[in-house]
Amino acid sequence: MATSIEMPKLSAVAHVETMASQTSQKDDEKIDGVADPKKMDDEPEILESHFAHVGFFKLVRLFWRVNLIALFALSGALFDGYAQNLPGSIAANSSFIATFGTVKSAATGAKALNAQYVSAWGGITSGAQVISMVVGAFLSDRFGRKFNLYSVSFFMAVALVLELTAKNWIFFLMARMFAGWATGIAKTTLPCYVAEIAPTGLRSALLTMFSFWYAMGQFAVAIALQIVQQHKLSWRNAFFSELAFFGIFVPVTILLPESPWYYAKKKQHERAKAALQRLNGAVPGYDVEHEYAVIAEEVIRTDALQQKQAAVAWVEVFKGANARRTYISFLPLATQQLVGASLVFSYLSYLFGLAGVSNPFLVTIASSTILIGFLIIASLTIDKLGRRPLLLTTLTIITLCNLFMGVVGTFAQRNDNLFTSAQSAAAVALSCIWVAAYAMGPAPMGYAFLADTSTPVLRAKTTGFASALTGLFALIFNYSTPLMISTQDAGWGIRVGYFYAPLGLITLILTYFTIPETTGRSYQELDELFEARTPARKFRSTLTTVQIAERNAADTI
Repeated sequence: MATSIEMPKLSAVAHVETMASQTSQKDDEKIDGVADPKKMDDEPEILESHFAHVGFFKLVRLFWRVNLIALFALSGALFDGYAQNLPGSIAANSSFIATFGTVKSAATGAKALNAQYVSAWGGITSGAQVISMVVGAFLSDRFGRKFNLYSVSFFMAVALVLELTAKNWIFFLMARMFAGWATGIAKTTLPCYVAEIAPTGLRSALLTMFSFWYAMGQFAVAIALQIVQQHKLSWRNAFFSELAFFGIFVPVTILLPESPWYYAKKKQHERAKAALQRLNGAVPGYDVEHEYAVIAEEVIRTDALQQKQAAVAWVEVFKGANARRTYISFLPLATQQLVGASLVFSYLSYLFGLAGVSNPFLVTIASSTILIGFLIIASLTIDKLGRRPLLLTTLTIITLCNLFMGVVGTFAQRNDNLFTSAQSAAAVALSCIWVAAYAMGPAPMGYAFLADTSTPVLRAKTTGFASALTGLFALIFNYSTPLMISTQDAGWGIRVGYFYAPLGLITLILTYFTIPETTGRSYQELDELFEARTPARKFRSTLTTVQIAERNAADTI
């Protein structure tokens, strides 16, 4: 049976009231963000969780309850994945085309969707996400993480009603706007919430599960549309499936405890400790007072830095080390759009349908299955292999896949962008390799860096800003991608790979020089590394004061 380390009992509330003055003194003893070695011995010891260095599988066993809570909370990503990808995929459904089609295909003369409408549906979803991500950050800090989750449920319900009753493209456009508000809040709040309740050693794996649930939503889209198409059902049946996600997420939201970090920042100490007790009270050796003191120390320390610099909270996101942390929170998530996520996940069925593939939904099923499988592999290996090596390797593979897809498109251009059997097989194979690499890299890393890199006091605002900026990228690509591939406009087809390949190369170069390895680092260690301006390529090898203190303590035993 596990036992806690014997320590003097310290009231978390008393700790909160004394940390501000200690933090101010410590800040005065730093020069350009680096601790003065002559005064380090006089500084109070940095508190650390008793479970900071427990092994991964032991943490999984000890914190089984918080793991389940995190997984249930992340079930909101099911709706996100479903709602985000359904409009682009359903654009290849014959029943949907019969309802919303307003033009005739130049190649076949059959009824077709106006590419401008398809672009507008994708664009307004992303635009609504940008707004909700920014506003959601304010609401999360003001009213709590659970308030935002209730907001997700409300907007989800409104979107569903409009989708099931829409009879023209404008009403469907309104439905996509409400769905965008719901998914935007979900994208910022869910990773933030999970990062705050998860033990340090489990954060990476649990944050990866956001991408897993998102992929499950994408997989559900492919299955639903295949059933609808195969049995010649109304396209509205695909939207009825969202009722299942709604039925899961609403009761989960009601039962979830509020984040203890939110209560700590509001100085609601007893509520914070009650939340910790509810989350982890059954863990053998878990000392609520000590673990809350660890949270309180970080909250007070970063809050004192803000007060000392007399900065407005949002301004602080763009200053000093925080500006770098905001950039690092943003780039891996933006990478998803820069390498072609809108094409592969939102418009793959539409693209293959335009290319004459008889059943484009089977391609989506295959890619979704691969995505889920490799996301599971990523969740089990990310801590061992590291975020940075995985991201660099997978970006290289994705960039090459985009280039080769452009080559396939060049040959297909000779046949009015319609695939031969060999070209179809090559395009499907490249798409599957692309998805496998994406699942091991940009998919999980985007949300891991988003929720894990910012300083805790600014986490909601940093995730909100980084997600909103990424949302702007999504707006651009979700609107422009249908126009690039449709024969009604640019008519590139799969040659759009030539567009995404250079973007992938630029992203790969930026990642190599600017994105650090943060796996396994506590928030205290990350604060120290960023404040010391440690180069990205040296993050993994740099020893922090916490690690030095542990080595010194081990040497004295």
